[in-house]
Amino acid sequence: MTEQAKQLLVGSNSGSNTRKQVPESDREIQADLKTIWNAEGIVQYSPTFYGYYGNEDKIGQGYRLPLAYLVTGLAAFAFSFIVVLKTMAANSRQSRVSESSDEEYIFAWKLFTEWDYMIASNETATTKHASITTTFKVIVLPPRPQPPSSLSSFL
Repeated sequence: MTEQAKQLLVGSNSGSNTRKQVPESDREIQADLKTIWNAEGIVQYSPTFYGYYGNEDKIGQGYRLPLAYLVTGLAAFAFSFIVVLKTMAANSRQSRVSESSDEEYIFAWKLFTEWDYMIASNETATTKHASITTTFKVIVLPPRPQPPSSLSSFL
């Protein structure tokens, strides 16, 4: 790893204050997998970790870190709210299209309640199976448009 990439991910070896430096006691274990997994060591003192930054309100030429965290949180909340609201509106519209509750979940109702467990005859079971299969085909396949009949023009 190049020195520039290491500084970008981990930060410089000597940060701008003691808060941004890995303490001497932790230097030996700073890159161990367990230490990194627990967000300690080099991760805790890297620029990607919130604790890396000092107490200054502005960073560089005016980047306000506390305001950035607040706006990011509000933007994520607003985005989630809008997505949930749109989904609820779409579901509401879709439920109004269905005029009665009998039309809801037809496939599921047919799937779990159509079979008659009292059938004892093999012939009756075959007929019932064919009937259920035909019902599923009717439910799943969209209706085909009928071509106009030539007789209807005479009527």
